[in-house]
This record gives sequence, C-alpha cells and structure tokens, in this order.
Amino acid sequence: MKEFYKKLWGLELPPKIAITIWRISWDFIPNFVNLRYRRIISNDRCPRCCSWEEDSLHIFRDCPATTEVWRLVHLPWVVNNMNQSLWEWLTWVLKREYEAVREIKRPVIMTKFFRAQEEVPRTTVYFDAAFDSSSSTSATGLVIWDLTENLLAVKSIIHNNIPSPFVAEAHACLEGLKLGISLGLQSIKIMGDSKTVIKKCQANLPDKSVLGAIINDIHNKKGVFKRLFFNTRTDRRTHKHIDSQKILLLEGGLLT
Repeated sequence: MKEFYKKLWGLELPPKIAITIWRISWDFIPNFVNLRYRRIISNDRCPRCCSWEEDSLHIFRDCPATTEVWRLVHLPWVVNNMNQSLWEWLTWVLKREYEAVREIKRPVIMTKFFRAQEEVPRTTVYFDAAFDSSSSTSATGLVIWDLTENLLAVKSIIHNNIPSPFVAEAHACLEGLKLGISLGLQSIKIMGDSKTVIKKCQANLPDKSVLGAIINDIHNKKGVFKRLFFNTRTDRRTHKHIDSQKILLLEGGLLT
C-alpha cells in the first residue's frame, strides 16, 4: 500500500487528479453502488450502458463507454486486465505509468526551475479547534489547499477528555500532520491561530508542559516529510470552511 501511494505522489500529477485517484483507491466516490448502499438511490444500474451495476471498476474500466474513452485518448492498454480487482488494477496501471515517467529525461534548462519550486511547500494544512468546557470535548477542523488555491481536503474530528483550549489546539495541529501523512504529502505548511502551539512545534525541543505528550508526538512525525513549516497566519476563506464544520458539529449535538 505504501509503495502504491509513493508512486502516486511521485507522478507529480495535478492535485485534483491525484486526490481523485486516492479517493478511487479507497472507493470513496459517489458511484451508484455506494449511493444505493447509503440508501440515497434505489437503482444502481449504470446510466450509460444500463447493463451492469455502476461501481468504481465499472466507471473507470469495464463500461463500454469507458473503454471507448480510453481508446480515444490512446490508452487502450488500461482495460487489458479485466479480471483484476479494483486495487490490483489501480496498482498495475500506476506502476506502468510510474515506470514510463521515470524514463522521460527532463531538459537541463528546467532543472533550476523545478528546484526553486521544491523550496515552496506544495500544500498548506490549516487547523483550528473548538472547545466545550462543560463536556471536556473539542472539535478539530482541518482544511487543505494547494499552491493553485484548489481545495484538496476538509476533515472534522471529535476529541473527548480534553482539559483546556490549548490541548484542543495541540490535538488539532497533530491531526493536521496525520492527515498530511495519510495523503502521502511530502512538502506541507501547517498553519493555525494558536501562537503557543505553533511556537512549540517550531522549537524542536522536548516539551515539559501539559502539552508535552502531544507536542513530542508532533516532533516525532516531522521526519516523515521532506519539507515542513509551521506558521500562525490564516485567511478569511479558510476560517469560513472550518467554521462551517463547527456549525455542523453543533447542530449534530457533538458540541454544545
């Protein structure tokens, strides 16, 4: 599994395509089979061929309409292995593409340009936390943007037995790192509005405060990334996304 995601992020695909492939690999897309399972629709037949259930494999490989699309874009080999499972098929396709990309020689004149790009984190993870003292519960809100201002991911998490707002913010920062790791990101910037937490993350020193266990866990995960920065700047647009998550949690009774 790790090798699969290593190849996926190594292809340097546009973020929207990479995230879509990641969602397909976990079957996190709204195909008709998934929608029927969630009781959103009752008919899971493919609307294009009307012959089979519309699961992820049917959408991207087995449907006759899909086969024709692959042929038109000069990639007919993609549908050669029809007997493979979704995971096996994605791994096979990705491996072939990854090996093909490695054989391409990049012009020397572009080397400096790509090196300059590597110095800038490709993605930014914004974190924030809401704390409910009456129930010792906190909610973490996470939003991820790429360099071209595309929204890559949004996530909300509930934490119990949280003693203070500072601990809530520290947990939110840690969850931001975990989300970056789960997406296979190599170069990220972590941003939040808690100066205390950000400064402790920047310090690279053992922390003996009440946040110590969480901060030390953050330090231990830093080595996963090639480039990792912490900053306290946030923007109005990101606050709107995170605040909307808090509202949903309030309406669901998870916070009071």
